[in-house]
Amino acid sequence: MTATLEKEQVLFCIQGMPQRFTIDDVIERILLMTKVEKGLQQIADGNSYSQEEVETISKKWFNNNSQTK
Repeated sequence: MTATLEKEQVLFCIQGMPQRFTIDDVIERILLMTKVEKGLQQIADGNSYSQEEVETISKKWFNNNSQTK
């Protein structure tokens, strides 16, 4: 799925950059911005974990990994 941006978002992103920058800098910043936007939308849609759920999942994950060593 390709992320769609508003022109204002990209302009805001570029305006916050120094006077001289590389195209890689712009692409990196835009990619970060789209990932943050995607995460915020996932939260708004209820597709996230609570702190307690994260702790439970991570404990299980760490316990499983420590047993395989």
